[in-house]
Amino acid sequence: MGNPSANNSPSIADLIIDQIRQGVDDWKMPWHEGITEPVNPVTRRSFHGRNAITLWIEGQLRKCSSPYWATLHQWAKIGGRLRKGCKGVKGVIVISGVQGDRRMAYPVD
Repeated sequence: MGNPSANNSPSIADLIIDQIRQGVDDWKMPWHEGITEPVNPVTRRSFHGRNAITLWIEGQLRKCSSPYWATLHQWAKIGGRLRKGCKGVKGVIVISGVQGDRRMAYPVD
């Protein structure tokens, strides 16, 4: 299965279906388990819609212990550094109802 990025929405559903098919004993929807919503540490704003779902899933797959996600430029602006080999996640920026460019978000840990 491919990487569940914002430009590949079906893989998000595929991931959930795969987990159910694997026979996880007590599968629960993570958003009902008190999962922390993804937040940008610079703007202090929560991610919404497709970007929030993508970052929730990526955070689980990467076993991230923090809900903070930001662009490389934003991390540099606040003195943050990325671990060697850290990969970004594509997100979608919507401006006036038109899909804008795709930016990479990186986890804090």
